[in-house]
Amino acid sequence: MRQLFYFYGYRLKVIRWAHGHMPSVQTFEPNADGFAAFSEFIASYRDLSTLMLVDIIEEEFHSETMPKVYGKDRQVLSRRLLDKHFRDVSHRCLLSQGRSKSGRRDELVLVGALTNADLINPWLNVFIENRIPLVGIQSVATSGELLLP
Repeated sequence: MRQLFYFYGYRLKVIRWAHGHMPSVQTFEPNADGFAAFSEFIASYRDLSTLMLVDIIEEEFHSETMPKVYGKDRQVLSRRLLDKHFRDVSHRCLLSQGRSKSGRRDELVLVGALTNADLINPWLNVFIENRIPLVGIQSVATSGELLLP
């Protein structure tokens, strides 16, 4: 059995599935009782690396191009693009979308961010307090095609 932590709007859903079916879904409300219940629930998963899937309106994306470079040059260009769009945002990413078909064949990238960290930080604090390894925070918008099958 696997489980997915799905954050939408302000609520957190824990979806469990086995053999292609979802036998249980639990919802936790964004209040003191909800955080306490989630903390109690998640405490038994200390050995499980976790991925949080986020679907909120406070997401923003921009398409950009950048020269195909590697190593430190790529890190510098990536940081510049992230700072250009989301300088003061903590939850941000840059995703490669392939290469342009003509010209210099620059890399096509998607720059994205969760622009209101106050929505997910209380939930992240529960992970931290319970020492649950969080592998990452993934947007439904950027992972939908992987989830559909």
